[in-house]
Amino acid sequence: MTNIRTKKTVQNKPLLLLRCMLVLGNIHSVFPSKDENDKCRIYVAQSSIDPSKLGMYSGVDLPKDSPIGAADIGIPLIDIWQTLDQDIAIPAFDSFWTMDEILAQFEDSGSSAGVITGIGVAGSHHAGIVNVDWNRFNILDRYRTESNNEASNVGSLDRNKDAGAGAISEFFGVNARSSRPIAAGTEFFPDFGKDWAEAQEEDAEETGAITRAQYEKADQILTDFKALTSRFSDFFDDETKQETWDILIQDVVSDRNIKELLPRTFDEAERVADIGTGIEHNPEVIRSLEWLEENGQCMDNLVFGPSSIPAAGRGAFATRVIPEGSLVAPGPLLAFETGHFQLSPFEDGDKAEESKGKNSKQLFLNYCYGHPDSSLLLFPFSLVTNFINHSSKEPNAEIRWSTSSMHDESLLDLSIQQLQEKSPVGAMFDFVATRTIQPGEEIFIDYGTEWEEAWNKHVSEWKPPVGDEEYVSAARLNSQNLPFRTLEEQKVDPYPENVSTLCSFKPPKDKTKEEEEDDKTKEGNEPTYDMDISSEHLAEGATLHSWEGHTKTRKCNIIKRETDDNDQSVYFVRIEPKENSTKETKIYMKNVPQSAILFYDIPYSSDIHLVNVFRHPIGIPDSMFPEAWKNYLLLDQNDEEQVKKKEEHEEE
Repeated sequence: MTNIRTKKTVQNKPLLLLRCMLVLGNIHSVFPSKDENDKCRIYVAQSSIDPSKLGMYSGVDLPKDSPIGAADIGIPLIDIWQTLDQDIAIPAFDSFWTMDEILAQFEDSGSSAGVITGIGVAGSHHAGIVNVDWNRFNILDRYRTESNNEASNVGSLDRNKDAGAGAISEFFGVNARSSRPIAAGTEFFPDFGKDWAEAQEEDAEETGAITRAQYEKADQILTDFKALTSRFSDFFDDETKQETWDILIQDVVSDRNIKELLPRTFDEAERVADIGTGIEHNPEVIRSLEWLEENGQCMDNLVFGPSSIPAAGRGAFATRVIPEGSLVAPGPLLAFETGHFQLSPFEDGDKAEESKGKNSKQLFLNYCYGHPDSSLLLFPFSLVTNFINHSSKEPNAEIRWSTSSMHDESLLDLSIQQLQEKSPVGAMFDFVATRTIQPGEEIFIDYGTEWEEAWNKHVSEWKPPVGDEEYVSAARLNSQNLPFRTLEEQKVDPYPENVSTLCSFKPPKDKTKEEEEDDKTKEGNEPTYDMDISSEHLAEGATLHSWEGHTKTRKCNIIKRETDDNDQSVYFVRIEPKENSTKETKIYMKNVPQSAILFYDIPYSSDIHLVNVFRHPIGIPDSMFPEAWKNYLLLDQNDEEQVKKKEEHEEE
C-alpha cells in the first residue's frame, strides 16, 4: 500500500539506491549474490500433500536456520473474533494466525488474529514434516538501523505529519527460517503451533493416524542410534549394528505406529536419520527443479525497503532484471467480502471504553483488491507483493489474470459465495512488468481511478488528530535505539503514556541454584557479562534467572541498567505475569541485551486505531473483473456512498 507517487523518477541510479538501503539495514531480506542472482530460491506450486491447495518450495539447498525468502509483512485483524459472525464458514479464515507470531498481541483486547503473507498462507501441514518456524524475533530489530536516525528511515509515518499514518502495517520484517536442513525442491511445512498440534493429536487418536509426536519419537530413535554407533565405531561393526537395531525395533519399541515408521535395516536407519521419517514415507514432497520451473512460479523477485515516496511508507524493490512482459510476482488469492472487516466497539467489559470511538474498518482492506460494483475482496498472499505502491503516472507493472496452470479460468464464472468456499480460491493474479525493470528499482502499479480519487479526497480533508501533538509512537522510539530507562529514571523522565516495554526471553527451567551454577561452567554457557543482583531487588517468592535467548515475549519493566565490557547496555528486568494469572511465579531476569527489549503501543493506541485513517481496497480494472462477481451488494446502510451507488445500479 499506499501513496500516489510524485513526478520524480524512481529510475535514477536504482542499484545505488538498493545498495544504500542494504548498508543501512533497511532492506529486509537476504539479497542473492551476483552468481546466484538468476537462481530462483522460492517457488509456489501445487502442494504435494493436497493437490487442491498451493505450496511453497525451496529452489536451493538450505542449511538449518537459513532465512526463507524475503522478510514480509503481518497484518493485524483487530478484535476479529469479537466482530466477525462466529457462524461464518469460509476456508480463508483458516489462514489466520495468532498475533504473537508478529508481536502484535497487545494491539487490542486479545481477540485478534492476523494474516502473514507467503508461508503464513501457502505453507502446508504434515504431522511428520516440520521444516520451517517463524523467526519472530527478527521483528525485534525491524526499526533499528546503524545510523540511529528517525523512524522515517524504515518507512514509518507520523500521525501529526502524514496523511497515510495508520494506513500501513507496522508489523513488517516477518521472516520464516529453516528449522532443519532443506534440500532443493522440498516443500515448506511450517510449525503451526502447540494448539494446532494438540488438535491434530486429538483427531489422530480417533482415526489411528500417525501423530507428530510419533514421527518425532521415531526420528529421535534414529538420531540416537546413529550417534551411538558413530561414537563407538570400534565396537559396532555392520553385524553388531544390525543385531542392535533388530533388538530396538522388535523388543524396545512397542508403539505400532512408531515401529511402522522405522526402517528394517541399520544402513537404512542411518540414511533416514538424515532426512527424517516424514520425508522417507512421503518422498513426493521433494520435487525436481525442472518440475517446479514447468509447473510453478518464482516468488523471490522482490524485497521490501523504505519507499522512494517518503509519504508512502515502504515499497517493493526488484532483486534482479525483470524484462518487459515477464512475471514480477505471482498472486495467489484468498477471497473475502467487505462486510467481514467492519469493526465495532465492545459494548461492555474492561475493553469497552478503550475500543469506543475507534476506526470502523480493518486495516486489512488496504491490502485487498476489489471493484466498486462488488462486495468481493481478493487478497494476494505472495511474498512482498503487499508492499507494491501506486502510480497512475508511471507504473512499471500491472495485474493480469495468471497464465499459470495453477490459475483456473472457470472460477471467474462462479458466484462470490461459491468462490469463498475455496481457499485459496484457485484464481490467480500475475504481477507483470510493463517495461524492463532494473535491480533495485521500486515496483509500482496503478491502483485505479476510484482509489486515487478516494486518496486525494482523504489528503485534502485530513487533519492531525486533536490532542496528540506530543504523541510519540513505539515505532519512533524503537528506531532511535537508545538505552531503555529504568523505572526509577522514568519517575523523572517518563515515557509517553501510549507505550510500554516488551521483553523477548527463554522461559527459565526449574533448576536449583547449584544446577544454574553448573551451567555457567559449561563451555559456551557462561554469560559474556554477569550483572551482580542482590536479593533486595527481588520481590518475595520471586526467582532470578540469567537471560539465555529468545523463545517467548512478555510485558516487562526495567529495574536496572549497566554497561558491559563492549560498551553495550544490559538490563535487569521484571517479567510481568500473563493477564489474569494468579499462580505464575514472579520472574526476574538479568543480563538481558538491548536487542531483546522493544517498545510496543498499548492496546488501541497505535495509528491503525485512529478515526481519520485511510481505508480503501486497491482497484481491479473493470476490463478484467468478471460480471458474475458484480453483485452490487449493499453492505452498510449507514454508508451514504454505498447507498447512492446501490440506487444508481438499481436505476440502471
